[in-house]
Amino acid sequence: MKDVPEPGIESRLTMLNEQKKQAIYEGAVRIISEIGMRVPHREARDLLVKAGASLEGEEHVRIPRELLEQARKTVPSVFTVYDRNGEPAMELGGYKSYFGTGSDLMSIYDLETGKARRSVLDDVARAAHLCDALPNIDFIMSSAYPNDVEPHRAYLESFRAMVSNTTKPMVMTAENDDDLEVMWRIACELRGGAEELRAKPYFIMYGEPSSPLKHSIDALEKLLFCADWGIPAIYSPAPSAGATAPITHAGHIVQAVAESLFGLVIHQLRRPGSPFIFGMGP
Repeated sequence: MKDVPEPGIESRLTMLNEQKKQAIYEGAVRIISEIGMRVPHREARDLLVKAGASLEGEEHVRIPRELLEQARKTVPSVFTVYDRNGEPAMELGGYKSYFGTGSDLMSIYDLETGKARRSVLDDVARAAHLCDALPNIDFIMSSAYPNDVEPHRAYLESFRAMVSNTTKPMVMTAENDDDLEVMWRIACELRGGAEELRAKPYFIMYGEPSSPLKHSIDALEKLLFCADWGIPAIYSPAPSAGATAPITHAGHIVQAVAESLFGLVIHQLRRPGSPFIFGMGP
């Protein structure tokens, strides 16, 4: 087996000193433990309450600090993502940085006509095929949104187009857990089985909570499925400052950190040690 390729950049840039980082973390802990969040998904809610979280009303859950600290201990700090051929492609953790495409562009400039138009499924396939040959692209997202596909099938058809045109690791979005299960079954077939895919994951699932301070049923269904089967999961809030989060930078960041960490606790309670990617959108 090949070694994991060296990342294109190893960044140690930081805008905050340790004291400010700790202040953000403590603010997030306070939101999680004192304010709490809405958890409409019964199974996720039961996991939390059974582990020691408090429930107010039907959905409002507060997580004690010790549950968060436990999740931080069980989640892996480093894990490897593989390509379709089973070779190591990205070692995620530490200061390593990798680069890939974005997703879901609704319009595109047609390379043949030079005019803007609505993107279609073929654009997803062609973008994946192109990026497969670019050495500085480490992972693939859909790039375009397939407007020519029924909306409830868009993400699944994008997955099929991508997996047919690249061997690189992929970051995917799913409409719901049914979508995700089909993607997982396809990946299992390509890898040789469910446990083989768990040992060598080659796609990452992107999900997000519903700011402010809510975790939707669909988001948690996908998060729990990822935990069950070892699919690396990104749980990335994207609150809007001044609308779904405080307008200040500090308040905005604290809320987003709290929302992602809340998801981490649920994820690790379901299956300790499953890979989880912490982060937040702009």
